[in-house]
Amino acid sequence: MTMNNSVKRYLALALCAVIIACTFASCASGSTKSVNVTIIDEISVSENGRNKIDLSATVKVHEKTNAGECFRNLCNTSGVLVEGIDKGFVQNIGGVKNSGNYAWMFFINGELSADAGISDYIPKDGDSISFMYVDYTMLVPAE
Repeated sequence: MTMNNSVKRYLALALCAVIIACTFASCASGSTKSVNVTIIDEISVSENGRNKIDLSATVKVHEKTNAGECFRNLCNTSGVLVEGIDKGFVQNIGGVKNSGNYAWMFFINGELSADAGISDYIPKDGDSISFMYVDYTMLVPAE
């Protein structure tokens, strides 16, 4: 059974109308937010002299989405493996694993997050959240 062109057009228009209505309703109710997400490996350098991992994007997510899901969104769209989000402690991003003094650290608007884990923190619209692979001993002030 073949659909004629007018039926196909009608179905396409109906689908477009549903998508537009859902998008408008979601935005109008304030249920989405934009979060700037960055993942950067500050330590490891690839063969071409660049950081092994250097991802950045603004993701549009539901207003109740936690930071871990924002990172997962960026990793999934970039095809990068990430381990540990569900446990609240990221151990591996793109094959770069925590090792020795080096670890993936979570930052909120440029500040190291000492009070909230990635599963606990709910970013606000316009927040910048980032994971950086760094020597964590350099982040703690010497006593």
